[in-house]
Amino acid sequence: MSARRACAAVKSDGSPCGGQARSGSAYCLFHDPAAASAQREAKAEGGRQRATPRTVVPPEVQDLRLAGPRDVPPLLADTINRVRKGALDPKIASTIGYLAGVLLRSMEVSELEERIRSLESATGRQEPVGGGSRVPLLPPRKGGQQ
Repeated sequence: MSARRACAAVKSDGSPCGGQARSGSAYCLFHDPAAASAQREAKAEGGRQRATPRTVVPPEVQDLRLAGPRDVPPLLADTINRVRKGALDPKIASTIGYLAGVLLRSMEVSELEERIRSLESATGRQEPVGGGSRVPLLPPRKGGQQ
């Protein structure tokens, strides 16, 4: 097994390229003068792809109510169906899925905080957990012993 050679090109900042030279060439794919036409075509295709508008949810589609965890599955179902039909860019759908997960976690945290406040109110405990003074969980025993 032969060791791979480093690309002989020097970057604009004066540092070596760091890429691996192509077989039969002193340069990597990006610096090889013999690959110039393929590089131009790849750059042009990248420009065409970037110029192509993304498929998004049309503005006339009504916003969905996202007030609780039960509102998220219809959003995800709609998103999945639009991707399947080619009516929504998968990157946008991925973002929607990610944000739906963040929203659900936020709702869970809010619910837990409310439950903690309710329990603290019912037990008379108002101290933050892990903060400052230590609050006994059990009342002191008769005779002052704990």
